Amino acid sequence: MESKTQILLVISNLKLKKALESYIVSEFESVEIIKVSSFIEAKEVISFNPLIELAIVDFGLASGVLKMTQKAMIPTILLSKEGTLNTKEIVKKYNIIDYVSSKSHNFLRHVLFSMKRIIKHHDVNILVVDDSKLHLKTLTDILKEQRFSVFSARDGKEAFEMILEKKVDFSIVMTDYHMPKMDGLELTFEIRKLYGKDELSIIVLSVSNDWETITDFIRMGANDYITKPYTQIEVTTRLNANLEILDLFKKSKELANKDFLTGAYNRRYFFEVGENMLLKAKRADKKLALAMLDIDHFKKINDTYGHDVGDFALKKTVEIFKSNIRAFDLMARVGGEEFCILLEDISLEDTKIFLEKIRSIFEKNVFKALDCDISFTISIGVRYGLDENLDIMLKKADEQLYISKESGRNRVSMGEF
Repeated sequence: MESKTQILLVISNLKLKKALESYIVSEFESVEIIKVSSFIEAKEVISFNPLIELAIVDFGLASGVLKMTQKAMIPTILLSKEGTLNTKEIVKKYNIIDYVSSKSHNFLRHVLFSMKRIIKHHDVNILVVDDSKLHLKTLTDILKEQRFSVFSARDGKEAFEMILEKKVDFSIVMTDYHMPKMDGLELTFEIRKLYGKDELSIIVLSVSNDWETITDFIRMGANDYITKPYTQIEVTTRLNANLEILDLFKKSKELANKDFLTGAYNRRYFFEVGENMLLKAKRADKKLALAMLDIDHFKKINDTYGHDVGDFALKKTVEIFKSNIRAFDLMARVGGEEFCILLEDISLEDTKIFLEKIRSIFEKNVFKALDCDISFTISIGVRYGLDENLDIMLKKADEQLYISKESGRNRVSMGEF
């Protein structure tokens, strides 16, 4: 059973608390809201519940509660009031990740945005690079408090070796400038040989605010520059801005690489990645299996039930493929009702077993589509081996698919090997 994300609301105003709870529940699929109205209640909950992932605290209860959330390392959003002069001093003192005026017209949306970021931080790996133990610990603590996965290195050389090992998929590197062995500028230059700005963000933290130094880092490929000393909210704001940009790049790539209807990879992406898989297989002298799969009588499904049901059949097909292929296999929609699966590191016998299993799933199942039940089968053509390029393999698989169709459909054709 999937565990729920626990959110603590420390708010005395009943109307505000209900509005916030309703908004959070409507936007998040799996959350548990813990509501308290006083310092005493908050103290009891925080003391006995180590699983709280985020707190939202009203300004009127801030002084005592913020000490507890800070000690328990619970990321906290402060609901301030318009005209409160010492909000920023409180934020700085207690390392609040964000503060929002509860009087602003879009405060609920602002709170939600901050919440989503914190909850997503679990999946973000950050590498912190600094030769100062104090600065390294300070920044690491700030990031861990916000639930990031944090790794550290004492100089640029150690950091670059960690990146080269590729044991961890880093989203952001936060580096100091002046360090032994390899400084931050050289580290930035070396990282950019491997990763573009759309893949990994580099944020420089330095005591130098010299414009020439900042310009050098930007020219070498840094995404952002923060001058020491810094506050937690400054770090949080810059991090979130960089993560937003990385997310936009990721979404843009997905739009370019994936079929809009089914979410499967498209033909262009299949050839781009598939050619690399073929080269890799040739170097290792290991054969590939390329299967072309086609929904039988797809036009009849559209004509009988309508295009909405036809779209359902396509989506269901992709769903079944995805739930059965391995993580390193490649699957794409290459035509209207045609799909390709490229399997590496697999024997001829295992290829036959796997594709028969896929074919059988469709043959044996009836699917609930909108207001009707439908059943359909698939035909499969396979090329097993190594050819000069992927296009030749695809044509040979297509020839076998034609044989499957001509032989009565709902079968796997592989030819002779």
